[in-house]
Amino acid sequence: MRLYLFLFFQFSFLLVQSQTKISGIMTDSTNTPIENATVVIEDTTNQVLCFGFTDAEGQFNLVFNSSTQFVKVKVSNMAFQPLERIIENKTQKLTFVLQLVSNELDELSVYIKPIQMRGDTIEFDTGRLKSKEDIVLADLLKRLPGVELESNGSIKYQGKPINKFYVEGKDLMEGSYGQIVSSLSVDEIAKIQVLERHQPIKLFRNKISNENAGINVVLYDKKVKTGRLEVQTGYRPILWNSNTSRIHFSDKNQSLHLLKANNTAQDIITEQQSFSLQDGFDNNLIENIATPLISTTKITYPNIDRVRFVNNRSIAGSTNFLKSFSKDRENKFNLSLYRNDENYNSKSNQSFGTVFSEIPAINKEIDIIEQSTQIKLKHTLLRNSDLLYSKNITFLRFNSGLDHSSTLVNKSAFEEELNKPAIAFENNYKYIKNINDNNISFYSRIKYDGIRRVYQTRQDSSQLITGYDFRSYRQRF
Repeated sequence: MRLYLFLFFQFSFLLVQSQTKISGIMTDSTNTPIENATVVIEDTTNQVLCFGFTDAEGQFNLVFNSSTQFVKVKVSNMAFQPLERIIENKTQKLTFVLQLVSNELDELSVYIKPIQMRGDTIEFDTGRLKSKEDIVLADLLKRLPGVELESNGSIKYQGKPINKFYVEGKDLMEGSYGQIVSSLSVDEIAKIQVLERHQPIKLFRNKISNENAGINVVLYDKKVKTGRLEVQTGYRPILWNSNTSRIHFSDKNQSLHLLKANNTAQDIITEQQSFSLQDGFDNNLIENIATPLISTTKITYPNIDRVRFVNNRSIAGSTNFLKSFSKDRENKFNLSLYRNDENYNSKSNQSFGTVFSEIPAINKEIDIIEQSTQIKLKHTLLRNSDLLYSKNITFLRFNSGLDHSSTLVNKSAFEEELNKPAIAFENNYKYIKNINDNNISFYSRIKYDGIRRVYQTRQDSSQLITGYDFRSYRQRF
C-alpha cells in the first residue's frame, strides 16, 4: 500500500448547494417569439454561471449552482436591444419583451455577447466565459453547453463525436487533438466556434450532409509562441509527475511539442489516441495494435483507482508540424513515442476443509512486470479545395513489449514470459475531382501489419500445488 506525503497541501470545503432553475420566454413587442436569442446568467462579480439560447417558441431553460443571493440575467439578439435584469437566486419563470433596434440612435452602445450564432456556427467568447479556475482548453470545454469532454479526451457535441478539431482553421493533429486540449492555455484563446453539421471536405459542402460537428479554436494573437512547465513531487515513496509543452501557431505554420513523465500511474498515452471519425471519405489507419491471442497470467484488479496499487515509470512525447503552402494545401508531420514500465503483485490465502479432513491452505503470490514501447510516425499531404480533394497519408508504427509473470503456489513456482514485437506500415491515398458537377474519385491502400509473439514458460513442480493427495480422499469417500 502506498502512503503519500505531498509537498503541498490543499484544503477543500464542500458547500451543499441546491440547483436553481431559471426558465422563461422571450418575445418582441407584437408578442412574437424570438428564436436564437442569447441568455446569460452571471453572479454579482460578472462571473458567467450558465448560458443558452431560446428555441423556436422563444423559450429557454437554464440550471446552475451558486450560493450568491442575487444573479444577473442578460438577454440579447442582434435585431433587438439587449436587456439586463437582476433577480433573486431562486427557481422562477421570467418573461422578456425586447424592443427592435432603432435606426436613429443618438449614442451607440456596443454590447459583445458571450454567445453568438451565425448560420451553422455557434461562437463562444472565452473572455466572457472563462473562470479563474480555467487553466487549459480542457477546463473551458467542460462548461460549454452541448459540449462533452470524455475521460479519454475525446469531444462530443450534442452526444455525437466531433469530426474535426481546428486551431485557426488548421487541423494540426489529424484526430489526436487531446494533446492540444490538455496543453493550450485559455489565456491564448479568444473564441471557440462549434461548426454544426460540419463537412470537412470542401468539395462536398452543400452537397453531402454531415450530422457531426467540428470545433475551431480562434486565438487572440495569430502568431503565438507559448509553453508550459508543470512539475509535481511527493515523498514516501518518492513520486513525480512532469508535463512540458511548446506551442507555435502562425498563419502558415503550426507546431506542438510535448513531453510527459510520471511514476504515479496516471494515464499519459490516451491523449495520443486518434479520435478521427472513420467514414466513407476518411482514412482508417491501423494506429493501434491488435489484441493478442495469448497472454501471461493476469491478476484481478481491485475496485480502486489504479494509482493506488500500480508501480510504474512512464514517459510520452510527441512532435508535430504543419506547413501551409496555400489556403487549401497542407503538409503535416506527426511523431509520437511512448514507454511504460509497470509492476504489481497480489497475495492470497485460501483454506478448505471437508468432513473427513482439512486440506492444507493454498498460499498464492503473483508478481507481474509489463514493459511496452511504441513509436508512431505519420506524414500527411492534403489538398482541399472546392473542386479537388486529395489526401495522402503514410503511416509507420513500431511496437515492442515484454510481459513477465511469476506465480508461486505454496512451494511450486511457475514463470511466464511473452515477447510482443510488432510493426505496421500503411499508405492511404484518396483523390476526388469535380468535373462538370460529376465527381471522379480514386482510392488506394497499401498495408502491412506484422505481429510476432514469443511465449516461454518454466515450471517447478517439485510437489503438488496443494500438498494434498486427492486420490486418497476419493478412496476414503
